[in-house]
Amino acid sequence: MLESCLLTACTLGRRMTLVPLGEGNVARLRDQVAQHRLDGRIAGLFALTPAVTEFDLANAFARTGPVVDAFLATARRAIAAGADIVIPAEGVLNELLASAGIRLVDEVPVLDAVATVMAHAEMMIALHRRVGLKRIWRHPSRSFAVRFRPLKR
Repeated sequence: MLESCLLTACTLGRRMTLVPLGEGNVARLRDQVAQHRLDGRIAGLFALTPAVTEFDLANAFARTGPVVDAFLATARRAIAAGADIVIPAEGVLNELLASAGIRLVDEVPVLDAVATVMAHAEMMIALHRRVGLKRIWRHPSRSFAVRFRPLKR
């Protein structure tokens, strides 16, 4: 998910920010950004303050205020530091913001990570069909794949 978001953010703006749930996720995100050599495109990594747990997020769908307010305040700090794209760096946080209709913070786009990944997948399929892109990824071995059979309903 992160790679699709970084790629999309690079095409939409000059400097992006990632907003994780807490400081504990910053080092991991910094490493991932560095692996893609995008350090110079990051306005900063701004963790939610106060930090939010998965439990807080699960409860936030019933009462969005505190988590959304923390996100908006954090996004504004990132924007003040030069971010022109804000990426929620956690899937459930992303879903909460999308369901709350948070698309912009002070005219700066908030990238919907799930929608971005889906659009990226659709684009890759379309490119494969229309342009004749060759598959450059490897399928998992049969012995690996059989461990992940579809769930029975």
